[in-house]
Amino acid sequence: MNVRGSSYKILANVELEEDADGVIFAHGSRFGGHALFIKDRKLFYVYNFLGIQPEQVFESNVELEPGAYTLGMEVEAQDRG
Repeated sequence: MNVRGSSYKILANVELEEDADGVIFAHGSRFGGHALFIKDRKLFYVYNFLGIQPEQVFESNVELEPGAYTLGMEVEAQDRG
């Protein structure tokens, strides 16, 4: 599914344990992709198109504690007209 230029949301219900790290969502190929993951108690979203640098990296400013969460992110397409 090509999301480039589209609006979309990614949401996941998760139960985090102490020191939880890992991928929640990943989709892509050699032409690019995106992933939502937890690292160092923070939520990250990374997007890459055709391997062109720089990658788009977004990091939450909230440290996650153990517990139940609905985590995610939302992209709103920009009108280029």
